[in-house]
Amino acid sequence: MADGGDVHVVIQKISGETVETTARLEELPPSDTVGDFKSRIAPEVNVPTICQRLVLHSVPQKLIFQRIVMVLQLLVALGPSAFENLPPLAQLGLEPWKEDFDWRSQELRNGVPISVYCTETSISEGFGAIEVSAVTEEKLEAVRALGDLGGKCPEKSIPALCRCWSGWHTAEAAFRSLKLIASPGGDALELFLASSPRFFAFEYAVRAAFYLGPESPEVWAGVVEGLVTGSREACLETFKEMLPTASVSNAIQGLLKASFRTEFSAQSLDAVLREALALLGERDRGGLVEGFSGYLDPAQPTWVQARASAWVAELVQGPEESLAQVMLAALRHLHGQELVTVAKSLLRISPSSKPEALDALCKELFQATRGAGGRDMFLAEIESLTEADDPVVLKRLKDFVTRGEHLLKSDRDWSSLSGAMKALDHLDQTSRTFFLEAYRRLTRTAARFCHYSADLNGLCAEAPRHLLQLARAHGGVEHEVLVELRNGFKSQNGRIRTGCFKTFAAIPKQDVHQANSLLLQVINSDEQSWSRQAAMRGFDLSPAALEELGPGEVEEIKTSLLRAAEDPTLGLRAAALSALRPLSRDEEVRSAALKYFGDSDSSVKLEALGLLAEQLVPVPFSCLSRSFQCQDSDVVLLGLQAFAKSEEDVPADRQEELCAILRPLLMHRDEQIAVGAARGMGRLTSAGKSSAIAALEQRGIWPETRAAVLTAHKEALQALGSG
Repeated sequence: MADGGDVHVVIQKISGETVETTARLEELPPSDTVGDFKSRIAPEVNVPTICQRLVLHSVPQKLIFQRIVMVLQLLVALGPSAFENLPPLAQLGLEPWKEDFDWRSQELRNGVPISVYCTETSISEGFGAIEVSAVTEEKLEAVRALGDLGGKCPEKSIPALCRCWSGWHTAEAAFRSLKLIASPGGDALELFLASSPRFFAFEYAVRAAFYLGPESPEVWAGVVEGLVTGSREACLETFKEMLPTASVSNAIQGLLKASFRTEFSAQSLDAVLREALALLGERDRGGLVEGFSGYLDPAQPTWVQARASAWVAELVQGPEESLAQVMLAALRHLHGQELVTVAKSLLRISPSSKPEALDALCKELFQATRGAGGRDMFLAEIESLTEADDPVVLKRLKDFVTRGEHLLKSDRDWSSLSGAMKALDHLDQTSRTFFLEAYRRLTRTAARFCHYSADLNGLCAEAPRHLLQLARAHGGVEHEVLVELRNGFKSQNGRIRTGCFKTFAAIPKQDVHQANSLLLQVINSDEQSWSRQAAMRGFDLSPAALEELGPGEVEEIKTSLLRAAEDPTLGLRAAALSALRPLSRDEEVRSAALKYFGDSDSSVKLEALGLLAEQLVPVPFSCLSRSFQCQDSDVVLLGLQAFAKSEEDVPADRQEELCAILRPLLMHRDEQIAVGAARGMGRLTSAGKSSAIAALEQRGIWPETRAAVLTAHKEALQALGSG
């Protein structure tokens, strides 16, 4: 045995003669290959390279160890006691504890650099280098070395390589090494499948499986599974290569089973699944249809039936009666989104089944829950699938709206009924019979909910708005709707009464005269005063409305209101005067207002003054001066506002009187009144001018600090010529 880095090499000729020589590993250039080493030794021993066998007798801490495929064998001549000193790459593939182990069985490859196979790590780190999770140079060297050494111990090498599929660099190296040490089929395939039961999850594992078992049923089944849960693109490429000789029926069953294993297995028919299933359908259309039919069985979960119907409708081109019958059966027990999916899929493979599909959707409309995922969804689908003037669907939609009161109480939501009216408006294009009947029913229902005693979480408070939207969009409401609103005038709930009379006044009416007649009946009746007050506020006496009414009808309304103004009930008198404001130019009305301005009740006084100030007709000075002296701030402020709007000058003989009345108001606690009083003084001329200036310039014990009031004083003094 040589010392240091010497290697004692014994050359055995074919004749049996041996020649010995010594080589020093340290002197070998790192880039030298095994072939270079063989060529360097050959001249020394004078033996043709094709006939040489080399035996290493002494390996200090390093070993050149690799297969030479063509010509050279480098034989290890070491006993079991020296085995533990071998570097790890030398150990890979060797099992010295076996009695039949051949110490002279290792071969080297000519083209491999010697440096790749020289290491100083301990033997225990050999396979351990493959186990580490991080991709290290040692791990890559170990994986590459298995391609040269692992063939001597496949039962250990193949499982080791199969643990490298998850890393991109090691996976590619493992695939290359596996191809070097294993041939397709046989024990190698069995070892591979046992070591990589989920090989389909990794690209290079899929390649390795195809290399080892291009016609293996187990590999085919794994590739099919991988189309759903594995390395899908790699599985698809392998799938296409194996398809010509593989079992199509097994593939259909396996692929569908993987797709429908859980609700989240494959939620959509993406490009990979579509291509794979389409290829299977080209080979066996009947088998594909039969496979999908099994997943449309009522015993399957509803999501499975829906997914299967959507996929098969996309894959199958043209009518398919057997599938249509299965889907029609499924429509009888499905609900919600699953029902919509199957109905739409049915129409793709069987357009003649549209009546049945629409019938199922319309039936479900009555049972579905409210909101975007329930009735709203069904209404949208029905509208999109139905042709115009389909009497069956129109009747179903009209019946749905007819049940509006029940639906509102259960859903507590207006969206479904609004959606049904929208669909009817769009689909009932010719006769409009169904739409108009539904419109009459829904407007009556909405009017009834305007005075419904229970609010139902705000549902009734929304009723006036929905009723007005319907009426404005479709030409006004009929008499029965107004009767329902009038019934709300009787409610003791002020919010309900207010909503009803405001809606009554604002809603477009198909017959305005009938509407006014309803109001007059209440006003002239002996109903409770709050009902009569609500009726007074229900009139629409806008200029446009007054033009449509005849003189006789206007006179009747005026007479009834004036009569109500004489009622001893304070609220009724005030309400009547308020309702008469649109008629404030009428002399009889103004006379009544002047009369009631002297009423002891401030609310009546306020309404009378408001009536007098409604138009540009001047308010009598006597009324104004009395309003300035009223104890009710609202009356004082309204009087000041009426005075400000009046363009007539104050009579000269009343200016001193007016200045005296306004002077206390300059310091009023209500800022608006103080500002109005200052501006009123600014309008005085001649006789009242000096008094007004003196009042505005006077400083009391408590100086005025309000900015708006000070500004009004300044502007008034400027108007009086003293600013």
